[in-house]
Amino acid sequence: MRKYFDKKIISDYAVELVERGNDDPFIIDLAWEFNSSRLQQILFELKNKYFNNLEEDNDEFILEERKLRLIHLSKLKETIKSEDELLKKNCRVLR
Repeated sequence: MRKYFDKKIISDYAVELVERGNDDPFIIDLAWEFNSSRLQQILFELKNKYFNNLEEDNDEFILEERKLRLIHLSKLKETIKSEDELLKKNCRVLR
């Protein structure tokens, strides 16, 4: 799952949460982006804070993972014009 996370994807997800009314300072900070060297720490904090009871096979976890995957795939489609390259990148994300 971590293979398709980067700071832009996390920030986009945080912006979506803020737009839905989440005013948690942690989420607001993520919406303004962050140092990518903290990515593992931030993923750990997100899971503990918002998904602490979830296992990777839980329906809610799977739904949130699908949302993040969709955001990432949408960004890929915006930046990659070659269908072959897009297919290769999509295959890596879906693994």
